[in-house]
Amino acid sequence: KIFDQKNKELDEGKVGYIFIKSDSLFDGYYNNQKLTNESFYNNWFNTGDLGFFYGGELHVTGRKKEIIIVAGENIYPQDIEKVINNSDGCIEGRNVAFGIQDNRVGTEKVIVIAEIYEKEKNIININAIKKEIFNLLNIVISEIILVPHKSLVKSTAGKISRHLNKEKYISGDFD
Repeated sequence: KIFDQKNKELDEGKVGYIFIKSDSLFDGYYNNQKLTNESFYNNWFNTGDLGFFYGGELHVTGRKKEIIIVAGENIYPQDIEKVINNSDGCIEGRNVAFGIQDNRVGTEKVIVIAEIYEKEKNIININAIKKEIFNLLNIVISEIILVPHKSLVKSTAGKISRHLNKEKYISGDFD
């Protein structure tokens, strides 16, 4: 089912929180009743994903905790990453976009970290990439950091982790 923030079921085509229910679904988090209570509604589990039903099929649009909010607009990082994948010199599938709170302006700013091969370093035009993202998505990128291949952190599942790379950025490890 798809629910809104107040746990009201949404109609087809409306984006909301994806909840699942199954006889084999776990019944809670170990030693964490608070998280268990926050994650379940009438025996439906909130996956943390956003999506919608259309034509009887579920379409996943992204993870709630990974959405970047700039001036009240929701930005899906995978849209930005797709543009970076097609940028000359950037290694396809080896980039990450995330938001960082900018208290000076009261909203998030968008950060991109993209892996490159050392030999491609001189052909990459960061301003051209920013312009392409703006032209295609109407999103202003605050910063693009180019890093050597295999610099991005992966999760235990082997996927590039937005969260872990954001933490690495905050700690200054990409400088």
